[in-house]
Amino acid sequence: MKIPNINFVKFRYIAISISLIVIIAGIVFFVMNKGFDLGIDFKGGIMVQLKTDESITTADLREALNKNGITAVIQKYGVPEKHEFLIRTSAQATNNKAIVKNIENALSANLGADKIVLPFIKTDLVGPTIGAYITRQSIWLILISLILIMIYIAIRFEFIFSVAAVIALLHDVLIVLAFLLFTHKEITVSIIAAILTLIGYSLNDTIVVFDRIREDLKKYKTIPYATIINRSINETLKRTIVTSLTTLFAVLSIFYFGGPVLHDFAFAILVGIISGTYSSIFIASPILVERNLHKAIKEEKEKA
Repeated sequence: MKIPNINFVKFRYIAISISLIVIIAGIVFFVMNKGFDLGIDFKGGIMVQLKTDESITTADLREALNKNGITAVIQKYGVPEKHEFLIRTSAQATNNKAIVKNIENALSANLGADKIVLPFIKTDLVGPTIGAYITRQSIWLILISLILIMIYIAIRFEFIFSVAAVIALLHDVLIVLAFLLFTHKEITVSIIAAILTLIGYSLNDTIVVFDRIREDLKKYKTIPYATIINRSINETLKRTIVTSLTTLFAVLSIFYFGGPVLHDFAFAILVGIISGTYSSIFIASPILVERNLHKAIKEEKEKA
């Protein structure tokens, strides 16, 4: 693949406008929806651990519960030979025992009492207090990671590079959250894990571009700044496309074949990969161009 000569910087205002439209739409959805749709991990719920006959699958359990109007997150637990599952569903402050009884009745009636081992191995209640704690910890995790990233890039490159990188990362997080709102997906611990994962992925992509920009700034001192930025993006474009596509194929496989438990996680990663690649080219790098233009204008005014 030959190094192309695409003028990415030229489209920076269009790209920024598109991003702003998506983010503003996300804010509107957030207000209309009165916040995010929080999962059991955050708003509290009941978690049941049970053992079944070897013929029972997660799909069978989900179908049996759905027939009785019970919405739950179901996943396999422990070693496959034990045929154990975790069922998590929303709880009510005053009627938790009734919910557990409904789960027992739904599974016994639709799958057969001989296929479900009763009583359940374990029944736990995740209260709102735990949910609030997880929420605070998740927010702190994301903020601390962004601060540490900013310090790292400021030391390795320049302060303006760290600002550009963090803005691009915030952009990716907001885009993912916006699409979660658009599709009415619940915010769970796995979604937080996906956001932290995409922060690392997007940062890696941005650092590669920044590293080439730094090299080209030293090499081509007489060339205009915007031209150097374009050249650096084009020089790393092959690597960006190959990395993004291979990762995209892997995540698409999880998205389509990973089952309901991994579906939302894969969806968040999928949006994050596209947004991360986009922001490295159209958000992070153009910020450097805008900073340089602002600096040049300021110097001209000082001379005048």
